[in-house]
Amino acid sequence: MAVWQHDYHLIPQAKLKEHYGRIPETVSNDDYDNFDWWEGVAEPSRLEIENILLPTKNWSDYVLKWGSDRGDRLTLYYGTEDEGKEGLLISVELRIDLRREFKEVRDFILSMIALAKKHEWCFLNDGNAVLIPDYEILAKDMSLSNAQDFVDNHPVAPFVNHL
Repeated sequence: MAVWQHDYHLIPQAKLKEHYGRIPETVSNDDYDNFDWWEGVAEPSRLEIENILLPTKNWSDYVLKWGSDRGDRLTLYYGTEDEGKEGLLISVELRIDLRREFKEVRDFILSMIALAKKHEWCFLNDGNAVLIPDYEILAKDMSLSNAQDFVDNHPVAPFVNHL
């Protein structure tokens, strides 16, 4: 990950409630690594994602990517035969490029929030905090990120002021 990018894992709210009985504030590394977050959950259609990002070349048969490695990206990871989960969705990751103009970054974030709301997902940041799909919450989280320190064309913090 480049210093100007900010990453999230996406997790279905129903699975958080199944595992914890509620939507928790955080998910432990152990829980994240050992719970089947996507088992039995419908994945988004490729068309839905392609309305936000263009598909890109995948480096594995077990990965689907939209966007670019150097910019915004949504990646779906699927289990392998060795894992006993061949073809099953096991992880969804989102990468946001903070170098672009404010409006471009905001519009992408709003598109991802709309997708997350439609499918009832939460965002999990690199500190394992669970964030509901809300613009103010994500903007504040990004304003505190390491990526923020390396963005020259605008600070992320004004996102909260431009609702």
